[in-house]
Amino acid sequence: MVPNNTFLSSILDNYGRAHYAAYAVPLTSSQKGKLEVTRFLEGYRALIKESPHIEDEKCHVTVKRLDVGKMEIELHIFFTKTDDQDKVVRIHAFWQDILQLAKQQKLSVGYS
Repeated sequence: MVPNNTFLSSILDNYGRAHYAAYAVPLTSSQKGKLEVTRFLEGYRALIKESPHIEDEKCHVTVKRLDVGKMEIELHIFFTKTDDQDKVVRIHAFWQDILQLAKQQKLSVGYS
């Protein structure tokens, strides 16, 4: 057994074993129906599969709320782990792809 004070004050080092950094993308979108939601999620999955920096098998979507005219979803993605600056650049590029996808599908998407 490890005492709580030792456990809570311990430094965690995985010796470089972590290869991915998680990122959750909370989105609120105007949507018109089931077809639009399905099309957007299929487009999202295609973005994930096309990206060489995202682990596609670990990513998932959580629908938090689905009302008439509005949906709230959370996209959980895992980027290949590099330095923090590169992670920010990849997150920004992913956001640009999400916004472009929404524009193509005539959806209004925003950070929730």
